[in-house]
Amino acid sequence: RARMSFAPWGADFTSHYTAYALEDRGTRLASFPVAIPDFRSLLESSERVTVEVDGEEPVSIALKGAPAALAALDNCKKLLLESLGIDPDFAERIAVPAEPRGSPSDWFTPDDYPYLAMRGNLEGTTSLLLTIGTDGRISNCVPFGQSGSEELDEAACASFRRQGRYRPARDHQGAPIVDYAIHRITWRLE
Repeated sequence: RARMSFAPWGADFTSHYTAYALEDRGTRLASFPVAIPDFRSLLESSERVTVEVDGEEPVSIALKGAPAALAALDNCKKLLLESLGIDPDFAERIAVPAEPRGSPSDWFTPDDYPYLAMRGNLEGTTSLLLTIGTDGRISNCVPFGQSGSEELDEAACASFRRQGRYRPARDHQGAPIVDYAIHRITWRLE
């Protein structure tokens, strides 16, 4: 579990997380969903956030430039959504984003590696755009930034559709609403 603390408000939040190894940098990245009411306001009004992952040494980050960074992130998100054919205004309708049930890395096993790709020593990274239905299931999966192997890209979508489950996103009235998620799957033979 990961914990985030915001100063000076003393607000603490915990969540599960997914860790990604950044081998070229000799470190790892922890990513975790944030289903915190008014998270943006909390970021903009806080001086510092401290993140602690599984009891490791906490990392504290000053938030002095958070408003400008959030504005730049908004623009980046808008451009990305438009490039994927998604109406950028859909996010305004979401009060609570969809959250994975468990860790997405647990949705894959070595058995998911396609036989033909394994035989051909094919490796790569597949980026996926997932559409998460109001029931929390993956209703659509579109590979983009493909791995270079159709078998790997198709297997990534098949695994997400078969195993992936989310707590559905909620609109401002609390009703389930369609949401989107982007995931990357790295296929590597060892």
